[in-house]
Amino acid sequence: MLIATSNSFDVSESVDGLLAWDGPALLVFLPGSSPGRKRLRELEEDFLVLDCLERPAAASCLLLDILSLLKVRFENESWPLLYMDRPGDADFVKAQCELGRRRPGSLEASFSDEGELGMLRLGEMIATSPVLRDVVSFMCENRVDDRRMVGLLNLCFPGDRS
Repeated sequence: MLIATSNSFDVSESVDGLLAWDGPALLVFLPGSSPGRKRLRELEEDFLVLDCLERPAAASCLLLDILSLLKVRFENESWPLLYMDRPGDADFVKAQCELGRRRPGSLEASFSDEGELGMLRLGEMIATSPVLRDVVSFMCENRVDDRRMVGLLNLCFPGDRS
């Protein structure tokens, strides 16, 4: 599943690069970035859309909300997960999807200079793990920052990193 926040694309321009993801894709509009009803309806043709009323406390809280909301819809599916909070072109999106499938135990993350999660890719095995939601829930409840969240995910899912 692709989860792209409104920080990763220009709301008024084409989001076709995100269509390079092979699987379900969710656009998350953070407060102050909603493009309006007409544009949202256009985007809903190709994407699931979530319009946040409040800024998430941390990436872990946003991920928990999304995993909880979509649990029933995707619990029998197998896709890697890519969280993007920074821009990435179609080649980047496609490459991350392929890496997540080829290396199901992989985990890769990047951060902004402020330490906020910019990108997180979880291979299929991690993204579809039945305990992922519980692990993320624990982190959200304990207000774990983004860097620590990735460190804990690495501890919980010590899969193939090569």
